[in-house]
Amino acid sequence: MVTEEIKPEDIMAGENWEEGWKEEEWAIVETTECPKCGSKLEIKQFDADFLNGRITVHGFEKMYCPACGYVFMNSKQAQLYEDLLDYFTEADKLYRLTVQKIPVRVKAVKAGV
Repeated sequence: MVTEEIKPEDIMAGENWEEGWKEEEWAIVETTECPKCGSKLEIKQFDADFLNGRITVHGFEKMYCPACGYVFMNSKQAQLYEDLLDYFTEADKLYRLTVQKIPVRVKAVKAGV
């Protein structure tokens, strides 16, 4: 059996090498069903912690299954999370973000009944 080795340069050598190619339109479709149980998903807001809990973003949207409680991020949410993580990591390198607990004294208040 003789096999001929074809290199990409050989294929693209002619003028009309792209003839016969088919272009197809497609789009990424986000999931609307739970990957675990198949129930309809909802978008719900959660708190997202970054840098071991030193930064919390309230109201971060994630996909939520009300039937089984499974929580995950779709591609847009995951990209936003990754971008925020990169941003906070860089900010931490520059400013050394720390959490400080500040003691606050509260004056006694008399409540009337």
